[in-house]
Amino acid sequence: MRLVIFDLDGTLIDSVQHFVETVTDSFTAIGQPVPDETTIRSVSGITAWDAMALLAPGATPDRVTAILDSYRTHYRARAGVQREPLFAGALDLLDRLQADNGTILAVATGKGY
Repeated sequence: MRLVIFDLDGTLIDSVQHFVETVTDSFTAIGQPVPDETTIRSVSGITAWDAMALLAPGATPDRVTAILDSYRTHYRARAGVQREPLFAGALDLLDRLQADNGTILAVATGKGY
């Protein structure tokens, strides 16, 4: 038996544009200046609280929490509507691995809903 564990974001699915749009909406909703897209993309993949703190330099911990709450609200609203696309070739790879009876597939993610 062989266990193959994939990271979800950035490995199987391209979730960066979803992240950029959600950050933009969440910052706008609470009147926080929106960072530029390059800056938002640069924090993709780190913990949400740390990402929001980096995107709002100088914000107090309470303000970072408010930004994070807004982010979570907007993320949940998009989660059932917008799907992040699989990277090219990902589905084919998963299908080939799944066809091997000796392989168990798993996905690991830091996504919190």
